[in-house]
Amino acid sequence: MVLEFILATASIIGGLFVAKQKEVGFWIWIGTNAGWIYVGLRHHMPWQAIMFVFYTLTSVYSIYKWRSMRRAEERNKRIVRL
Repeated sequence: MVLEFILATASIIGGLFVAKQKEVGFWIWIGTNAGWIYVGLRHHMPWQAIMFVFYTLTSVYSIYKWRSMRRAEERNKRIVRL
């Protein structure tokens, strides 16, 4: 019960960071998703665990996309300055 409370609180905090467009939110979600996967397996809820595996993959992909977009923006800023 305590673990679930900690995971839920951390998940909300991660969501707040993502809403402010901070990458750290996705890292928080990756950590909490790992915890939710554990909870799902421990409580014999494999479909919940599978859902959080997909959420984790989505977070990893989002980090990749955000970093790619940030690099492209930096390149465009350098080109404009020239």
